[in-house]
Amino acid sequence: MSKGRPAWARLDPADLSPGKPRAFLEWRTLRTWGKLPEREYYVPGYLLRDLREQCGLTQAELAQRLGTSQQAVSSAERWNSNPTLKLVFAWQRACNSPIGLAEKGPRRPAQGGPARGSRNRPGPVPSP
Repeated sequence: MSKGRPAWARLDPADLSPGKPRAFLEWRTLRTWGKLPEREYYVPGYLLRDLREQCGLTQAELAQRLGTSQQAVSSAERWNSNPTLKLVFAWQRACNSPIGLAEKGPRRPAQGGPARGSRNRPGPVPSP
């Protein structure tokens, strides 16, 4: 057992997840201020709700554009929702606006090496 501060005192509060999901207004405010922990930055349901509200649509209006029910839209906008890419793209088309994840996300400093997901392939092999 190490001396000094107890283990719980060495924890960084940023590493602790909230006991329950954040309310949407709190999430949006912290995101706007740049104060959200990175793991909470891209909550799919809240991103969808934020996009709908920015477009000035009600859940019922969006549901009509998507060809679904208001309840389905409400369900997709929850903290723990797991929307399909098909729904996300349809949502963007219905709002006539991209979600823009890349433009609004927190920036990480670039590190050496190839970009994530890139393939480090050699060039063409010369003929003998």
